[in-house]
Amino acid sequence: MSLNFKSRHYSYIVFVFLWFFMTTYDAFAESVNFNFRHLNVEDGLQNNIVFSATQDKKGFMWFATMTGIDRYDGIKFEHYKIPNRNLKKTEFSMVLFINCDQNGNIWAVSSSSLLLYEKKSNSFKALFSFKKQINVRENITALFIGKDGLIWLGLNNGVLLYQPKSGKFFKIKKDNLQVKAFLEQTANVLWLGTQKGICKIKFDVGLKLISKVENNWKVFDKVSISNLSKDNSGRYWVGTLDKGLFVSDVNARVFSKISISNKIGRPFTIKDVLHDNKTKTHLVALDGEGIVILSNQLKKINHFQSNEDNPNSLNNNGVYDVFIDSYSRIWLATYGNGMNYYSTKAQPFTNYRHEIYNSNSLSNNMANCITEDNDGNLWFGSQKGLSGLNRKTTKWQHLNKETLGSSFTSDNVLSLIYANGYLWAGTYGGGLMRISLKNQQIKSYKNIQNNNQSLGSDYLYALLKDNNGFIWAAGIRGPISIFNPVTEEFIQFNLQVANVNCLMQDSEGNIRVGTEKGVFVLKSLIDENKNLKIKTVQFLNNVDKVYAILEDKKTSSFLLATQGNGLVYTDFNGRIKKTVNEEKGLAADIAYGILQDTKRGIWVSTIKGISHIQDNETEIVNYFQSDGIVGSQYNYGAFFSTSNNELVFGSTNGFTLFDPLKIRLFTNKADLVFTDLHINAKKINVDSTNGPLNRQLDDLKI
Repeated sequence: MSLNFKSRHYSYIVFVFLWFFMTTYDAFAESVNFNFRHLNVEDGLQNNIVFSATQDKKGFMWFATMTGIDRYDGIKFEHYKIPNRNLKKTEFSMVLFINCDQNGNIWAVSSSSLLLYEKKSNSFKALFSFKKQINVRENITALFIGKDGLIWLGLNNGVLLYQPKSGKFFKIKKDNLQVKAFLEQTANVLWLGTQKGICKIKFDVGLKLISKVENNWKVFDKVSISNLSKDNSGRYWVGTLDKGLFVSDVNARVFSKISISNKIGRPFTIKDVLHDNKTKTHLVALDGEGIVILSNQLKKINHFQSNEDNPNSLNNNGVYDVFIDSYSRIWLATYGNGMNYYSTKAQPFTNYRHEIYNSNSLSNNMANCITEDNDGNLWFGSQKGLSGLNRKTTKWQHLNKETLGSSFTSDNVLSLIYANGYLWAGTYGGGLMRISLKNQQIKSYKNIQNNNQSLGSDYLYALLKDNNGFIWAAGIRGPISIFNPVTEEFIQFNLQVANVNCLMQDSEGNIRVGTEKGVFVLKSLIDENKNLKIKTVQFLNNVDKVYAILEDKKTSSFLLATQGNGLVYTDFNGRIKKTVNEEKGLAADIAYGILQDTKRGIWVSTIKGISHIQDNETEIVNYFQSDGIVGSQYNYGAFFSTSNNELVFGSTNGFTLFDPLKIRLFTNKADLVFTDLHINAKKINVDSTNGPLNRQLDDLKI
């Protein structure tokens, strides 16, 4: 989501708003299906195997990958080479862990060195080589930064401790004891999760051990521990390699096993556990099985896994690390598909998409039109006929050539209304169908050449039932048709324009027609034989390519969704009052659908997302796919307000439904961060000889 604000780009100085982290959301809801966003090598990430993630105090995200470290500002990545084993040159090499301490320092562990980020040089410095300088030849298995700033590294046979202030390191050796996890109990007591259970060490201020490593919590003897954590309630969480997840009571006396078994009965391998204090939920990362969200009562809320049918799902089940940033976004490091992220403050959007292996889903994602029958069932028109959703049973019904045969004249349904007890479906090339939902009987109407009492066109982009019960049908390659339900005959009216995109009836009973050339107003009357006749035709304006018309009675305005001019406000007679376009904050200049909520807010579907213009018209909020809507490019004709005042918009990727009154606005201030300085089109580094910078741009006082 984005708020309407303007940014300026100055010559030679490159800076970014961390717009990526700017969000407007409401509180966590259990029923929300989160939309996962993905960052991989195609987006600029240097490697799709990511082991760890953290955030610095400026808001940048840092990722430890198979070939080095990446920094991400929400727009672009910066790649960092790593000092090699000899500390004499840098190269792209594996980085296992990355973390940020309380002072904002970025620490990382490569396969050979402990690393510290230096802001002045914008590079990582190796503090020492594990093999060459301290004779540590085994793999580093864990990184932990204590509250006192001490750096703890897990080894295959003990612990390595580094004191940043003195630059000294200490090795606490214990043979055959692989340390995989740390948990700080007090300032001088540390719990260790090992392949043989849980133990602890005590030390004094001078880092001289008071007691040696000693076993604790006998219940985990000989259990391989993979993760240790403590939640706000004082409960201890113990993740294991092959025994599942355990949680203690607040006194840490009794541990209970949490039931999150997989399909084949094996316990999950717990890679990480994160406690989200704001939402009072707990996220459990599982190696090969995705991520589970538990409530504070330890009940499973969601289990997110990769789903080929859903491009907005988790894209890899191998989740190695979970991190929550300062903007309430959850980041998941995966083994093979880069980074996944989503917001815990997701909006309550419901999306309907076609699922390849699920017949109980939308039949096709090209969303053309929507309507609702008397029973509250929703009907969606697409390039594969009609899909009906019973919202009480969540069962889908499909009407198309495959299910109904040749009586279904065309699968490409462009327009749809429910009127007089029937579904009326306008198609591309197949004319108009009247469908009985009781027995699925279809009566079709098609154009008959030289017969002005037949349907005027077989290509129908717009349908309307007027206040007198007449059915209006319009599109391309023929005149407007008006169907009399009593006589079951058509009258035709030719506007002398090529394309009709939409039809609506205003508060005075006139029919307004949106076309490629502008808006026409048709005034009609009913004669003594109860036949409709067009009385007058008025051409209002030359706003090109009008795809939707909405009357706002409060402001006595008509709003036009246009292709190229965004949203155009006119008075009753068509005079333009103002234009709201992309420059003024609308998501895009090509707008296709307009709906109004019960608080008089205006919602506009565009080719780049959905825009909300609040009743006071002073602020526009844009919603994009990252906010949970089904897609970015929405279609014309595909917008509808349900009997429950919910709004539905159709896109090239399915349909989005939501209650506009449940969308909440909460604004996070966007941070301004300077990233680069260019002089004469050449980037100037901080350490450039005789350069103008002696520190990083963002540390300069302006």
